[in-house]
Amino acid sequence: MVFGLLTSGEAADAATDWAGRPLADGVARVLYLSGKAPTKDDLGAFTADFVAEHNLTSGNVVAFLDGWHDRIGVCRDFRVRDVRSATKIEAILACDKKKAWDTALTVGGAPSHRIAWTEVSSPSSSPAPGPQHQQCLNACSKEEGLCMATAHSAPERQVCIKEMTLCKKECK
Repeated sequence: MVFGLLTSGEAADAATDWAGRPLADGVARVLYLSGKAPTKDDLGAFTADFVAEHNLTSGNVVAFLDGWHDRIGVCRDFRVRDVRSATKIEAILACDKKKAWDTALTVGGAPSHRIAWTEVSSPSSSPAPGPQHQQCLNACSKEEGLCMATAHSAPERQVCIKEMTLCKKECK
């Protein structure tokens, strides 16, 4: 999986355009929605799960988007913080009212590439991790390095990655 994402990342770096790529279409849709006057037809931009989670209907989607606009403003730029899967990224969007809107964006399949997002808590709203937290993370990375050095196959490397993920979760 990691090598597949790396290969996809290299291909994306070499691409001359993003047209027709689900994650790019999803980010473009978020940017577009952030700057346009909402209409009831915007309900079609969202996945069924997002619509259900937020109890959206054609009657209240405009109010939902107006509230979202009031909180974050128009978004003009973004950067990808993490690629979680082929259809989900964590992106930081630069918006007028919320300078760093951190969101996990999920994009549905073709042809519509409907979107859903969940906000990720910003590091600025929580206290900075202390030196013990960083020591724990460093130990996890060191253990992963040792594990990878002795891994002889892709499944063994996957075990190393899984162990590091669990280790980092325990560092909180």
